[in-house]
Amino acid sequence: MTAKAKVDRRLPRGVYALYLAALLMCVVLAFYQFRTAIVLGTNALVQFLLIGAIFVYLIQTGVRNAFLRAGDQPEPRAEDGG
Repeated sequence: MTAKAKVDRRLPRGVYALYLAALLMCVVLAFYQFRTAIVLGTNALVQFLLIGAIFVYLIQTGVRNAFLRAGDQPEPRAEDGG
């Protein structure tokens, strides 16, 4: 399969939904963490930073591409005998 054919192929909507759900989960967790810290008056900086780090990791181009291509199987190479 050529590189152009891979780019033109659309993924099922469920794959995009799962990726967006992962990003939304980070936003919701950050909101609840922030709200809980205010109500309880505790320091939740470490937890909030960890959630932020996960969100930043998920929006990186390489991670997003790997996540959205998770169902693709690599093509067999000639030296693999397949």
